[in-house]
Amino acid sequence: MNNKKSVVLLTAAIVLLLAACSGSKNGSKMSLLGRFYHNTTARYNGYYYGKLKLNHLKENMTSSLEDDYTRLLPLFKDEEASGGSKSDFDSIIIRLTVVTKLHPKSKWVDDCYYLIGQSYYYKEDYEDALATFQYVSAAFKDDSKKKKSTTGKKIKVDDVTIPWMKTREGLLSFLHQKPVRYQSLLWLLKTYIEIKNYDDAASIMKLLDTDKNFPFDLRDEYALINAQLYIKQERWKEAILPMKEAIALTKSKKDRQRYTYILAQLYQLTNNSDKAIEYFKKVIALKPAYKMEFYSYINIAKSFNGSGKTSADDVLALLEKLSKDGKFDEFLDQIYYTMAEVYLKQNLNPAAVKYLVKSIDASTTNVSQKALSYLKLAEIDFDARQYISADKFYDSTALFVSKSMDKYDEVFHRKEILDKLVANLNVVAHEDSLQHLASMDKNELNKFLDAMIDKYEEQLKKDSAEANNDVQVIEGNKQEDKTLTTGSWYFYNPATKGAGYNDFKKKWGNRVNEDNWRRSNKANNDVDGTATNNQDANGNNTSSGKLTRDDLMKDIPFSPVEKGKSDLKIQNALYNAGTIYKEDLRDYDFAKKTFEDLLKRYQKFPNEPNTYYALYLLYMNDGIQVQMDNYKQLILKNYPNTDFAKLLDDPDYLVKKEAGEKQAENYYQVTFSLYQQKNYAAVLQKTYNVDSLFKPNPLSAKFALLRSFAVAQTQPADTFKNSLKNIVKKYVTGEEVDKAKQLLLGFDKPKDSGKNSKKDSTQTDNSKSIYALHKTNPHYFIILFTGNDPEIKNMDDSLQNFITKNYSLSNYKVSSIMVGQQQAIQVKQMKNMDDAMKFYSDASSQSFYDDISESDYFIFVIDDKNWQLFYSSKNITDYMDFFDKNYNL
Repeated sequence: MNNKKSVVLLTAAIVLLLAACSGSKNGSKMSLLGRFYHNTTARYNGYYYGKLKLNHLKENMTSSLEDDYTRLLPLFKDEEASGGSKSDFDSIIIRLTVVTKLHPKSKWVDDCYYLIGQSYYYKEDYEDALATFQYVSAAFKDDSKKKKSTTGKKIKVDDVTIPWMKTREGLLSFLHQKPVRYQSLLWLLKTYIEIKNYDDAASIMKLLDTDKNFPFDLRDEYALINAQLYIKQERWKEAILPMKEAIALTKSKKDRQRYTYILAQLYQLTNNSDKAIEYFKKVIALKPAYKMEFYSYINIAKSFNGSGKTSADDVLALLEKLSKDGKFDEFLDQIYYTMAEVYLKQNLNPAAVKYLVKSIDASTTNVSQKALSYLKLAEIDFDARQYISADKFYDSTALFVSKSMDKYDEVFHRKEILDKLVANLNVVAHEDSLQHLASMDKNELNKFLDAMIDKYEEQLKKDSAEANNDVQVIEGNKQEDKTLTTGSWYFYNPATKGAGYNDFKKKWGNRVNEDNWRRSNKANNDVDGTATNNQDANGNNTSSGKLTRDDLMKDIPFSPVEKGKSDLKIQNALYNAGTIYKEDLRDYDFAKKTFEDLLKRYQKFPNEPNTYYALYLLYMNDGIQVQMDNYKQLILKNYPNTDFAKLLDDPDYLVKKEAGEKQAENYYQVTFSLYQQKNYAAVLQKTYNVDSLFKPNPLSAKFALLRSFAVAQTQPADTFKNSLKNIVKKYVTGEEVDKAKQLLLGFDKPKDSGKNSKKDSTQTDNSKSIYALHKTNPHYFIILFTGNDPEIKNMDDSLQNFITKNYSLSNYKVSSIMVGQQQAIQVKQMKNMDDAMKFYSDASSQSFYDDISESDYFIFVIDDKNWQLFYSSKNITDYMDFFDKNYNL
């Protein structure tokens, strides 16, 4: 009994002693037993479990992160962390909020709020995080007295001295639960920096810099946050000093390795080669993990700039040593790439290319490095103006590049430009080859064709066993494309420009970025309408049959008409290539050479005035007045009525013209809106003498056609027919004239062609239909709207964007038309049924139909002859029945 009584008394005494030793943060009075209860409950029922769960979440968020040593490392591992669900952090916030309400007098209230603020931060609720940290830093202050040491402590690192003083604490200070005010201020800084509120962050730092009570053991974290403020603003030089302070103050060897590596990277970013190399060597001396050690060696090499203390020979010897160290075999591709960079800095391009090829050969799993190596090869050729070879390497780069790569957008931008350039250069070479063959005598041509057939068959045998490694293919990029491929022309097929790694992947699989690769091929195949990949011009398979002279001769332009068509292709391709050199590549020398070559080869071709004016501008850029005057006079003499001539006489001509066109366009839209509202009388009134309202009227033909449509709704058929004839007579050519002609043809067709549409729509025999199948005729793609959905007005723009993106080398034109009283969009024209159905397949799968009800439109293709019949009958049921039966969908 006495023992039990002693235990109780001893326990009570200990409780009272502990309660007496602990102070109150808020100064309010409470019994010792009450304080003990609230402090213990708040700490172990709330704070402890909250901290445990928060640490667990943070560990889960960062455990899967792997540092990318090729980029500036984040100062704090949790900068790039993700994975914690918001509900997990909400559970912490709710639990700790309850604790603060139940135990408001506890010493652990500020600690709970501190964890609540961190939880808000990690769930990216920065507004509440700011409010919480501001509250803790303002409401909870340490009222205990501190004594400063008289000696202090100085820490030095390089040229940096850290004179901060440590506070001298009392003997029982460990029993005093200190507020987390300063920790909250540091998190307040982190939050301001995260939301890019750098001014407020800097203001708080100015206060902390002069706060003598700032805890010494938080100085390392404060230095890191100071550096973070500058790094986020890319003020690399200013971040160096606080990084040195953090290195000096940290006690963790692992952290010192990381901070030293980041400091070396900062010196790299400030182009201080010697300092960068010095600190990467210090990282190695700290014996880090092997990955950080490797990248320290690599960055020593990358820091070489040819003017520092380290020589190229030293760097290359270091890299050569690394390549032979088995520990770094998985990084061979990066070692060779870095060696190539060293050679490039010395302008030793051949040696650089050699090691880039070795890097690609060594890249078995590192797709990012393979992309970098191909890109470097592409840039070498691009800078050397070797655009055809550069295009091949950009094509290969596109297979491996990821969206996280810094130059991702540049890769596809340049690739798109070079694809167009090379496609046009291929057209020139292709047509020149064909014209050369056309000039041969028959015996000479037959011998040549027989030789090509033999080579083709030999190549087929080689292709069946082909499995070249990608390095061999790359080296082949430097040669002219001599591999024979199947297609409508076997000597020079534009599709073969993708030789190189692209061909390798195309044959052997494992393609990356397939959509982009497919678009690249599409662009090349559509330049001159030639068929490729085992199909002849009519889409028939030729791979299984034997190649004959007739197969090879069908595209040779023997007749004057065929020669004229071939010349037109060359003219257009040369003009396009010159424009790409001038506008996209800014290679003015190549642009002048190409345009002048075009003028030497041809006279009086469609783009001649454009070519003159382009050369005028190019020589203006060079300041060569004689040549400027020459091309100016050629324009004024030969093309006095063109915009170019008017612009030469009046520099403001285009501005004035654009203003007039805008006014006319607005007027037309208002008038067209009236037509859609069936206010035909208003349309007739607004289109009367419209040409006198706008001088000149760029939309004259459009107004005339719209007026004819209004006439058709209000006046006899003969009046409508006469208005269409006037359009054809007055304007001669153009889309509106074509439409008028189509409508006129309808007057000559049987009037009862659509009378029995309902009855015929169920028939399966094509003999019952007014339509006939014409596979080789030109075709149109049609969207016919039967409803009045407001999204219809945006459809033509969406379709035009689709064509620009996927059929940029075609001549497809989008136009809005009326079929009776129904709106329609017409795309013309496709070469034949196969081309039309390919476009139909691609266009039908696009998302721009999603907002329109399926019952409000029809999509189909139709040949030119059937279009005339359909336009006359306007019976969509008949035609869709024919379309469904005869076009394989």
